[in-house]
Amino acid sequence: MCPYRCPRCAYHTVTSDWFEGIIHCIVLLNVIPIAWETVYIVDDTHLSFSAVLAFLITNVVFTGIYCLEFTLKVVGLGCGNYWSSKWNMLDALILVISLIEVVLSFTYLNLSEKTNATTKTASDIEFLKLLRFLRLLRITRIFRLFHVIQL
Repeated sequence: MCPYRCPRCAYHTVTSDWFEGIIHCIVLLNVIPIAWETVYIVDDTHLSFSAVLAFLITNVVFTGIYCLEFTLKVVGLGCGNYWSSKWNMLDALILVISLIEVVLSFTYLNLSEKTNATTKTASDIEFLKLLRFLRLLRITRIFRLFHVIQL
């Protein structure tokens, strides 16, 4: 009985106004750490290991929430309906980029910790800046809230 109830329950959840409202609030909350971290990048301020770890954990939490949203929408709407929306395509692309960023950030953090590197090369810094810049793509989700972009 559950296989028939789960998609129906997921459908009612993801098509509800309250679900969209919660997701929009999460996206808005996600802007805070992104903006905060971006200020550090623009100022070229050296972040401590604990600050980098805090930003990474925050990123993992938000990425996990977006994975849950993706899963609920695919189950509830079905693959065909999910992929028929250009907003969903954009969300999925941003999610894939976020997942890649999390994996690469953990790999980089792990390598930095193992080598006990205290100085970062220019290529290391540029690589991390690129990953963090890609995170700014999440903010495009806010435009859906204001219906600024018609996809």
